[in-house]
Amino acid sequence: MSMASKTKKRRRRSLLREQRDRCLDCGCLLHEGNAEIHHIYPRSMGGSDALGNLVLLCGPCHGRRHGHRRRARSLRHQESASPPPPVP
Repeated sequence: MSMASKTKKRRRRSLLREQRDRCLDCGCLLHEGNAEIHHIYPRSMGGSDALGNLVLLCGPCHGRRHGHRRRARSLRHQESASPPPPVP
């Protein structure tokens, strides 16, 4: 196991203890296999992997947190993309 995966596993275990094995959004029971790490302040915007910037969510809640932003990003991409060529 790589050092990065060991560190990620330790973070996940620490967050599970801190959140009492519950999803931060809906409160469902989490375990190592279904807990997804979510960055409060995204890495793409300079957020870190520090424990203070991480929470655990279940898959559906994690998807909801990102779903709106993904759809908005997709719509912006569609608006900025050039229109398809006309069909002959």
